[in-house]
Amino acid sequence: MIASRYARALFAEACLEDREKEIYDQMRCFNSSNENPQVGAYISNPNIPAEFRTGLIIAACGAEKGSLMDRFTWLLLSNDRITHMKHIARIYCDIYRKAKGIRNITVTVADDRIVGFEELFGSTDVEIDSRIDPSLIGGFVCREGSQQLDASVRGQLDKITKELCRTTLK
Repeated sequence: MIASRYARALFAEACLEDREKEIYDQMRCFNSSNENPQVGAYISNPNIPAEFRTGLIIAACGAEKGSLMDRFTWLLLSNDRITHMKHIARIYCDIYRKAKGIRNITVTVADDRIVGFEELFGSTDVEIDSRIDPSLIGGFVCREGSQQLDASVRGQLDKITKELCRTTLK
């Protein structure tokens, strides 16, 4: 609830300043860098001075001092809401995509040799997030919202295992 209020307020302010795309790109950059657990722990540690935490967030976002993102980060710190930054970033991205009609698709592959998903969709209103998960063994998993297409070797092996268990229990 708190994160969604801040994300909506940031989006409204970004629209007023005609910077919604810039903030969107910065939030995506923050989300990528925040996958490192040390970054999240550093940002939410109250024993680290606010200037350093703000500096880390600004650096993680690729923003500049005095920018809307800098001012927003200071607002979160002063209201003791910085621990919500990860959720605010995710919600802001969702708000932006909905407002701009952008579909977000996550493609997970077994290794980095599989490329070309961007060309497959071939549209500016589709955003591809690619991930690598060696446990897939081969193939890919494609997810959009709550829908998922599992064309991975691991997925096929899981289906076979379930079917074998079901037939042996009968």
